[in-house]
Amino acid sequence: MPGFGSGAKPPVPETWDAAPQAGRGTRRPRGHVYLLVGPSGGGKTSLIHRVTVDEGGGFCFIPSTTSRPPRPGERDGTDYHFADDAAFDRLIAEGDFLEWQRVHGYRYGSSRRRLEAVVSEGCCGVTSADILGAFKIKAAMPADVTTVFVTPSSRDALRQRILARSPLSPAELERRLGRVEMEMRLAHACDRLILNDDLDAAVAHLRVIMAAETLASARLRHFGLSPVLPMVQLESAPSPEYGNRFCVADCETPDAAVQRVLHQWWWECHPGAVHFDLPPRQTRPVGRREQVRTPEALLDVTWWSATLPDGRPFAQALR
Repeated sequence: MPGFGSGAKPPVPETWDAAPQAGRGTRRPRGHVYLLVGPSGGGKTSLIHRVTVDEGGGFCFIPSTTSRPPRPGERDGTDYHFADDAAFDRLIAEGDFLEWQRVHGYRYGSSRRRLEAVVSEGCCGVTSADILGAFKIKAAMPADVTTVFVTPSSRDALRQRILARSPLSPAELERRLGRVEMEMRLAHACDRLILNDDLDAAVAHLRVIMAAETLASARLRHFGLSPVLPMVQLESAPSPEYGNRFCVADCETPDAAVQRVLHQWWWECHPGAVHFDLPPRQTRPVGRREQVRTPEALLDVTWWSATLPDGRPFAQALR
């Protein structure tokens, strides 16, 4: 498969950055990032390739950084930025990553600089990300990121795709299917869903999502409005790199939002797990609410406490 991107950065339609006054307004382009997430074998790579290379225009690809070696035909800087473990450690220490995750034995990171550049330069960027990492990016750039879960509609079809990619030992297959369980149970937390049974239909669906997001952003900016995004902040994190603030748009209840956050924490702290059950816990709002205004959104933050039955912070169960 050829590389994902040609380096071109197609512009998105111009939007108003302020409400027009006396018939005049200042136009400036603003980009958006589409994070494709979902299980291995879901078709993210093929979908990205279609909208960035085969059809041309509309999207620019944002390469992630990985510690795994290149596969045949992959090119550094085009498909991924490849870094050995020492170089990856150095990038972490320098704060280059907005987030990084360990997936199937290798590390993958999303560059803060590259993601922010896509938005500031007015591009529609698309990339794939681990679902837990995608939630971190969404929390850091909530108005500029759309998460899109990609999967076939049948779990049997997904299992066959996983088996067809490479031979796996029974233990490795169980571990990967356990991760699929985690991803499926968090799929509802993504902004959009694409059932990728037919690639042509999936490509068309992604383009509809892009158009809808562009129009929604243009409407808000034309009237000088900012999106109001619900956030949950927990009193303690299992360790500093995990963070404790999460974007929880579309959760039906505050308690459901907190449970989703705890599931993210649990799996992140137990990457080798094959089951998804949380330990017993208690959650409650702590009566603290704040609104944080960013240049692009108003964050409506509610604080929660999560504890073990004996009163210890829930984060202590995750170490």
